[in-house]
Amino acid sequence: MRHATILAALVIATTTLPATHAPAQDLVGDRPDFTESALAVPAGGWQIEAGATITTLDALDTTEIGEVLVRHGLKPGTELRLVLPSFVDVSHDGDQIDDVSGLGNAAIGLKQELARGDGSRPQVAMVGHVTLPVGDEDVASDDTAVDLALALEWELSPRVGLGMNVGGEAVFADDTETRQWASAALGLDLGAGFGAFVEGYTFTDGFDDFSSYVDAGLTYLIAPDWQVDARVGQGLGDVDDETFFGAGLVTRF
Repeated sequence: MRHATILAALVIATTTLPATHAPAQDLVGDRPDFTESALAVPAGGWQIEAGATITTLDALDTTEIGEVLVRHGLKPGTELRLVLPSFVDVSHDGDQIDDVSGLGNAAIGLKQELARGDGSRPQVAMVGHVTLPVGDEDVASDDTAVDLALALEWELSPRVGLGMNVGGEAVFADDTETRQWASAALGLDLGAGFGAFVEGYTFTDGFDDFSSYVDAGLTYLIAPDWQVDARVGQGLGDVDDETFFGAGLVTRF
């Protein structure tokens, strides 16, 4: 019940804030990078994002297929977000541990634009989700979680943009667990429908233990409402043996 109350409070808070009225925008996805954009889907519009990622860590290979995010503009500046369960396969090099697979968790959330970008002033939005423990126990968490992030974007030039996120998550287990993160992504318009990004992000569970990553990727607009993407990334420091790569698409209607 308390998790439903949290979600209800999030809905009320975002839908009662003043809505921003952004003009018609280019196709902007929240993938393939980790950093969320500060732009909501236009009112009445639908956007679907999906893909797959393969992560390698020591003798452990994890494949995630789906990554489906459904975004719907409820009103100008306010977006409903539905994260559908992905199929997750975890395999091991060796006979000590059995391979497992199944569906991951689902989530429901909102994005609310708070301020429009103008010159040196960034575009600002809040993004929040409630993760629901509906997946298979072998590959999904059986705890409810709530996350909230502040997203900022600057247009540095007509072809260069900078996005930043600062956020946190609370996992409601026997003892509530928290973690925090920060990210920054530099996006480049290469022309002819191509875009690129480079990014860094870090997680901490108490500001004394950090896990950091870098990644880079390309996007290609194959039609006004269809975009494909690919990315590759690497852990740093204590997680420098973790690598990942993935691909996906974004479409709107």
